[in-house]
Amino acid sequence: MAYQYRLTPGAEREFEREIAYSAKHWGKRHAKLYRQGLLEIINSITSNPFLYPERSEIGAGYRLVRYKGNYIIYRVNESEQYIEIMAFPSAHRSNLN
Repeated sequence: MAYQYRLTPGAEREFEREIAYSAKHWGKRHAKLYRQGLLEIINSITSNPFLYPERSEIGAGYRLVRYKGNYIIYRVNESEQYIEIMAFPSAHRSNLN
């Protein structure tokens, strides 16, 4: 059974900011495709939330996956069966490699 997902308010703002940035720099079509790609990765996470390793340097229980120019930082709430998306930091402006 797939988990549900929730975005923190900060993650929701970052998500929208990344899509707006994409539209401004590469056009609406690119922004739409980028949004779809991010949502596909999120759906992948909800299907298999333990696929990506924990990254203790970020915080206890935090996991990380990269999608093109962004990371998706999340944690799993097993007892309530949901994924909490914490942030979408830029892969180009972070030191998460």
